[in-house]
Amino acid sequence: MAIIVSRIPGPPRVLIVDITNNTLGFERQMLSDLLHKFKETGIDLASDDVVIARTDEEYAAVFDRGLNFNILLLVAHGAPDVSEVEASKVVIPGGRSNWYELASRSSGLSNKLVCLAVCHGFCQDAIDAFVSSGEFALALVAPNAKLSRTEVIEFFPRFFEELKESSLESIDPNHVRDAVGRQNQHSQDKMKIFSQAISS
Repeated sequence: MAIIVSRIPGPPRVLIVDITNNTLGFERQMLSDLLHKFKETGIDLASDDVVIARTDEEYAAVFDRGLNFNILLLVAHGAPDVSEVEASKVVIPGGRSNWYELASRSSGLSNKLVCLAVCHGFCQDAIDAFVSSGEFALALVAPNAKLSRTEVIEFFPRFFEELKESSLESIDPNHVRDAVGRQNQHSQDKMKIFSQAISS
């Protein structure tokens, strides 16, 4: 198979967006702890705080704010594939949607890495919506089962720290794959990468 040469420009710069709209849930404290760890380990952040989108419109508007990022860490409640004819659901502010609708509201991701946290786990619809079309993200990192709060806090800071060390000028999806593999023990081997820009 031919190697597709395609990189994410710039060193890692992470934007954290929470669309769970769960103010009383564990996600807020988890994200506060995660943000602290990111700052402690020197992860470059596009925003000093987690961006919380409480409505569909607020989520779509995140991408019009001029935030400089090349990695989107999206905290969302997803669901497994339902059937070949029905799109898998994802809970977004304002109700239940699906991965295709969510991706359509996520503009400007064609040369970025998308990471999913605390969703039910990856599903084919999430892959197809964000990666396979070639119109959205260059790569998707997602769990194959629900992540615990501890697994999120243990995996992502180590993953981004390793990626930072190997990506001084741009992010190679092959390096993303390698970093996932080396840090996967901290997620109980739940994390997977999907990208058409990875050599086999």
